[in-house]
Amino acid sequence: DRIQKQTQGYVVPDSFTHGSSAQRVRWFKRGYEKGTLWSYVSKDDGRTWSRFRMGGYDAKDAISTYPWVSVGADGTVYALYNHSKTESGGGFVPGDDAVFGNVPVDSRLHLYTSKDSGRTWTDRDVTPAKGIIRYSSVDVAPNGTVGIAYYYRPDTKSPWYVYAATAKPGQAFRASKVSKDQIASADYPSAFGDFFQVAYGPDSKLSVVYTSQNTDLGAEGLNTDVYYAREK
Repeated sequence: DRIQKQTQGYVVPDSFTHGSSAQRVRWFKRGYEKGTLWSYVSKDDGRTWSRFRMGGYDAKDAISTYPWVSVGADGTVYALYNHSKTESGGGFVPGDDAVFGNVPVDSRLHLYTSKDSGRTWTDRDVTPAKGIIRYSSVDVAPNGTVGIAYYYRPDTKSPWYVYAATAKPGQAFRASKVSKDQIASADYPSAFGDFFQVAYGPDSKLSVVYTSQNTDLGAEGLNTDVYYAREK
């Protein structure tokens, strides 16, 4: 519209292929109010790409994370996403969201599955138990078992622990506690996820690596340890 104003002295919004200024602002804001999860697929080794819709998420969630993706031996693509709800903690709160003061208060884990290389997707809520989840990771075993792990606490007054769960495709996930000790106290609205990942070995046993806060320097959160755990 600025170019039209300068060149011809008046603006014709209907002539824009990209809409008027007001329309562009409205669509720009909509992208922040209702988020979309996209998959990008290339059939020529990354030279060109096509985009396909996986699903949606609440773009107002202040600590929305990214999907964790793994591909099975049969080519099935799995993407795990943590749909969380946050509330303002007000002022300074410890944890990696201290600057913003946002506290996660509820979470749902969704597993997106594609059997056609990321073009179409099915969405399934695989949350093992109601509560708060901060970080999550997924992998697929050689035998097809899907494994997930996540930082979890049942409510805002409880400490954080690491949990893992496994399931055959389409079945319910059964969760168990990975960390014997808490990885962060109840004071932390968000446990540290500096190093966190799951992976299957060739024996189809799930391994989990995670970060745990300690008090070695006199106060929790000033130092961390990295732990490794393996499925029996």
